[in-house]
This record gives sequence, structure tokens and C-alpha cells, in this order.
Amino acid sequence: MTTRAATLDAPVPIRRPASLWRDAWHRLVQNRAAVVSLAYIVLLLLIAVFANVVAPSPSSSRTSTTPTSGPARGISSERTASAATSSAA
Repeated sequence: MTTRAATLDAPVPIRRPASLWRDAWHRLVQNRAAVVSLAYIVLLLLIAVFANVVAPSPSSSRTSTTPTSGPARGISSERTASAATSSAA
């Protein structure tokens, strides 16, 4: 009986309780599909952030430096201006 009493009196190492984040991280790492998906999302994010470095657009591809107006809808601006002045008179 002395051996059983000796084992009960032995100090038990105290473990810190697992935090929510640590538990979530271990569950994520164990799920292979989640890890692959996370890597894919990180890759897409890095490509989006460094898009100008990955595929810079040449400045010669721009047609003009002035902003374009809205769609003309098939009527030129001269016709609308002349129609507005003729109807106002």
C-alpha cells in the first residue's frame, strides 16, 4: 500500500488550458483541405497586392490622358447642342 500512496502524492504537472485560438489552429492544421484552401487564398491575396509588379501595364497602352465621357447613345454632341438652341428660340 505504500507504493499506491506514493503515486498519489506525486506532483502532477499542471497543463495550461488550451485557448480558443490554439484549439482552432490545431483543428485547422489537421484539416488538409482547409490548409490548401488557406494557401490558395493567401496566394491570390499576394497576387492582388503585387499585381503591378507581377504584370505591369505599359504606358503606351493608354489611349489618352483625359477622362472619357459617358456613352453617346448614337447621337453626336453637335446635334444635341444644335437641337437645344433651335428649340429654345
